[in-house]
Parts: sequence; C-alpha cells; structure tokens
Amino acid sequence: MDEPQLRFMQKEVARGIREIYERQTRQATNKLDSLRKSSRAEAEGRSLLDELRAPQVRVWSGAAGVYASLNYPMYIRFLDMKHLGNFRIFNRIIWRHLYGVTFNRIRFEYSAEVRQWLDNTLREIMNQRNTNFSK
Repeated sequence: MDEPQLRFMQKEVARGIREIYERQTRQATNKLDSLRKSSRAEAEGRSLLDELRAPQVRVWSGAAGVYASLNYPMYIRFLDMKHLGNFRIFNRIIWRHLYGVTFNRIRFEYSAEVRQWLDNTLREIMNQRNTNFSK
C-alpha cells in the first residue's frame, strides 16, 4: 500500500473506533437510565460508562496495513446477556459499525479523497507557478 492510502485508512479506522465508543456510551447511558438504582447491572454499567468515556485506543500503520489496539473491560461482552442487563453494547454496535460503516467508507470514499488531494495539489502548484511568473 502506498502512503496516502495508509494515511486514509488509518484516519478512517480511528474515526470509526471513535464513533463506536460514542455509540456505546450513548447506549450504556440510555440503558442505565432505565435500570433500577440498586441492581448489579447498574453498578457495572456505571463502571463501564467511566471506561467508555476515557477509551484507551491506539491506531497505527505498519508494513502490512493499518492496526488498532483497544482496551475493553473483560465483562463488556457479558453485559449483552439478558440476565446481566441486556445492554446490546458489544457485538451489535461494534460489528455493525465496523462492517457497515467504517469498511464501506474505506472502500468507497478513498477515490474521493484522492480526487480532493489531486485538486489541492494542482491548485497549489498553479498558485506557486503564477506567483513565480509575476515576479
């Protein structure tokens, strides 16, 4: 992969992860508002909400492509279970957003990014050329 392609993919993956955390935070907030105040799920949900608001995410590009590292609390996958709160916060949000939104952006919007980059580069070159001729 060339450098502009890697930069674009890295930017889109980071954007997608940010959006996933935002959606998970909204979902957790909405679910916590509907739970009883003394329930175990509510207590775990508050802890989860704190962690979702301060995510530990790292996105970088390497020789083979773009990589991402995310730290989630171990129990987040279990909060999707009905008897532990039915948060619908892990699989549904992550996979739907990654495959439905982020990967499609990478697949279909890269050409628009390249067109915009070419347009900006050509305009910059022409502006420099016009400036040099006017001296």
